[in-house]
Amino acid sequence: ADLLYWKDTRTSGAVFTGLMASLLCLLHFSIVSVAAHLALLGLCATISLRVYRKVLQAVHRGDGTNPFQAYLDMDLTLTREQTERLSQQIASQVVSTATQLRHFFLVEDLVDSLKVPP
Repeated sequence: ADLLYWKDTRTSGAVFTGLMASLLCLLHFSIVSVAAHLALLGLCATISLRVYRKVLQAVHRGDGTNPFQAYLDMDLTLTREQTERLSQQIASQVVSTATQLRHFFLVEDLVDSLKVPP
């Protein structure tokens, strides 16, 4: 809510400028093109940071460690229980959505089908 009421003008300005730029990009380019360019921009930023750290190491002003080492060391594996729990949650969401769509599009209740679903 503070974002919408512009309590912190710097943060609100940054968020809404980014949102407006994103909408303008999507107006002129496809979503695949915008996503690809954003991914390329992120890749350029991470490579630049990595090269900057290597240059600092070369001039003996830094240790040259990978700035993303903490993220590289994170364990991303899932246990069997986590996988089962996630698959059950996804399956229940898919079934719930399919049931709602069937209810609306096959006109189970005329009033519900004519209303815009929330």
